[in-house]
Amino acid sequence: MNDSFTDELPLSELAGNPERVFGRDAMNGTLHFCSPAHGGWGVVRVACLLPETQLLFVCPEACGRHGAIAALEQGYRRKITYLCIDDQEIILGGYEAEIERALDDIMAKVQPRPKAVLLFLPCIDDLLAGDHTSAMKRLEQKHCVPIRLARMNPIMLDNKMTPMLRVQKALYEFLPETPEKDRGIIILGAFRPPSRDSELAGLVERLGFGPIRHPEFCSDFEEFKKFSKSSGALTIRPEGTAAADYLKTRGIPPVFAPVAFDSASIIERYQRILTFLSALPGAAGGIISAEDIFRPTAEETAVKLQQTAEVLQGASIAVDATVTASPFSLALALVQGGIRVNRIYANYLPSHERDALKKLAGLDGSIIGANPNHARKHGRRPSEPLADIALGFEAGYATSAARTVPLAFDEQRYGFEGFQKILDALADAVSERKTPDLREQIKAYGLVV
Repeated sequence: MNDSFTDELPLSELAGNPERVFGRDAMNGTLHFCSPAHGGWGVVRVACLLPETQLLFVCPEACGRHGAIAALEQGYRRKITYLCIDDQEIILGGYEAEIERALDDIMAKVQPRPKAVLLFLPCIDDLLAGDHTSAMKRLEQKHCVPIRLARMNPIMLDNKMTPMLRVQKALYEFLPETPEKDRGIIILGAFRPPSRDSELAGLVERLGFGPIRHPEFCSDFEEFKKFSKSSGALTIRPEGTAAADYLKTRGIPPVFAPVAFDSASIIERYQRILTFLSALPGAAGGIISAEDIFRPTAEETAVKLQQTAEVLQGASIAVDATVTASPFSLALALVQGGIRVNRIYANYLPSHERDALKKLAGLDGSIIGANPNHARKHGRRPSEPLADIALGFEAGYATSAARTVPLAFDEQRYGFEGFQKILDALADAVSERKTPDLREQIKAYGLVV
């Protein structure tokens, strides 16, 4: 392995070349380490957000074990059917006929009868260059339900269409074509949506649009199909970009406004959304200034930030990407408010975070940027804590911090109100008399190691 790529470096060294820790080459040529705190939302759990659908997971037994245990732990086992295939079926290609028989069983036995089926295929199918297009069309006609293809293929993690991008796109491929439009706005990328009375939803309503839409809000499959009438889509996590590109071809324009936490970036994201909504047909009024709208909220957040810094009394904070898709923006916001951040853990650096990393390096280049799943992390959990408080499970494990704030990346934390929730959680962690056990926190959240 090239010594220029490693598991951690100070931001002063990373600012010019973040790929040394967060790029593909930093991981290539080594084994991939999964810490006991690694987990959470996978492609299966995302797909289970869609109501009245059944997932058919085709894989060898070992490949399906982790997802099956997660389904039991997190309460969506009845939505998944596993078709376990053996070596002979793989070598001879016999699993194609098995898929048809499995679908026949699903449609005959699952009650209530599924309104749609999502077919998951593993890495093996990619290696064999499987093409199921004609078979899926025939099976759709046979069972009178839409069937879409997703993939659980970790070998594609370095590809432009990763499993998480593919599964979110697959969900929206169920939408029917329609020329009709209503005022709805789809929220893309988020595993959990902002609430319908959130700061973001209020901004959408200000321009005469709404409600915001997300699969979690749907009570049945028919309600999800109404998403096809939406006026636009807001992509607030990078995992929604492939779905956004697909919706654009179906007449639903998207805008990319990923979550941010430093004040300047929050205002920029909200201005981007306002400009986008103002250009849609039927928008109420012209372009509005996000800075004018959110000035009182920004001032309120600045006061809370100062109060939190006083409560923390100089405690060191480690931040990780299990808390948010924008850990560098989060760290930047904390540092700008006088809170000491000493470590940031992330598997990669998304493009929307590059500017935050550079700004952060300019403020404090001694902050360590680390890859928690680099092979060098195996067996190297410190005996002495590397931070006083960890924001996120992976930072908690990697630093042995005395306190871990058990926030996970379910992404209700958007905008100023989202940052305020994180500040409240930090303050609460300091005020707790009992130091919670990290293993108990991981188990309570439902991570499956």
